[in-house]
Amino acid sequence: MRNPVIIFLAAVLFSCTQNQGEQRLSGDSPNPVVRTVHPVERVHQPSYTYTATIKPWREANLGTSVPGRVEKIYFKEGATVTEGALIARLSAEPEIMARVEKETLENDYNRVKRLRERGSVTQQDFDHVEAQYKAASAKHEMMVKNTQIRAPFAGTIMEILVQEGETFFFMPSLQPGSSFSPGIVRLMQLNPLLAEFHIPEKELPLLKGAVEMTLRADALPDQTFSATLHKTATMVSPGNRTLAAEVKIADPGRELLVGMYARVNVLMPARQHLFVPNHAVEENEEGYFVWTIDKEGRAVPKTVHRLFMDKGEAAVEGLETTDRVVTAGRGLLTEGIVVRNAQ
Repeated sequence: MRNPVIIFLAAVLFSCTQNQGEQRLSGDSPNPVVRTVHPVERVHQPSYTYTATIKPWREANLGTSVPGRVEKIYFKEGATVTEGALIARLSAEPEIMARVEKETLENDYNRVKRLRERGSVTQQDFDHVEAQYKAASAKHEMMVKNTQIRAPFAGTIMEILVQEGETFFFMPSLQPGSSFSPGIVRLMQLNPLLAEFHIPEKELPLLKGAVEMTLRADALPDQTFSATLHKTATMVSPGNRTLAAEVKIADPGRELLVGMYARVNVLMPARQHLFVPNHAVEENEEGYFVWTIDKEGRAVPKTVHRLFMDKGEAAVEGLETTDRVVTAGRGLLTEGIVVRNAQ
């Protein structure tokens, strides 16, 4: 037999539950309690850091267009040279042979020229001898240039690729990180230097709008070098959607070394933004929004544009400093519901 007391209590509980449900549906339930803040306007100066590799300002593997035996190298590795300095000399045998050929044809040319002036040879024969002489002269001039290796710019001899007594052949260097052009010596200009790095394509405007660029090498953590944008690539890598960029660095003390790992810091202009706590910004299928409380105490969702996040706060557009943004109790809100502010 059922206990009448238990039945009575169950009926009372069901009645209370039903009444509470009706009150919620009718809007008579207690108003949800929320906490709010006002958006704060402050100055923000963002900066971006990219990993980079130090490169020489100019680089060249100096060689010749014809093979030959290296007769003499006038500088050691690490030596600095001026523009036009004679760095190395190849054996003179090819140049001597070309000079003899040129002198022989020069004598023939002068003799035929005198005969032509007297009308003893045809114009065709004279033109033929003249062409041979000019070709021999050009060949001799080329051989002179190819037996002397001169610096095309002032720089440092970084590496001797072919030693004295060895024969130089026109073949590419396969050493990692070096130019694929052949050479007898490797010349670099080390002041200024370049730092190469890669940036996402969408961040390209950051480089052009930067107010300051600096570089720090991991090997020199206590030193900061000033940098300026040198160039950006004209194509985006299809593999990772990044763009190569280079900055120019002055290094008169020769403290940075080619190949060093470094970081380029890009400082952007300072601007004022409105900030709210990160957790106050929600997202739905239409974008970002925050809950606000209007003058009548009703909850109103407001669409915002989230610019970026910084130290637990989000910079947003679409709000005013007078807005009351809900930071706690958002899960209880529906549009238009009247709330109580715990602040």
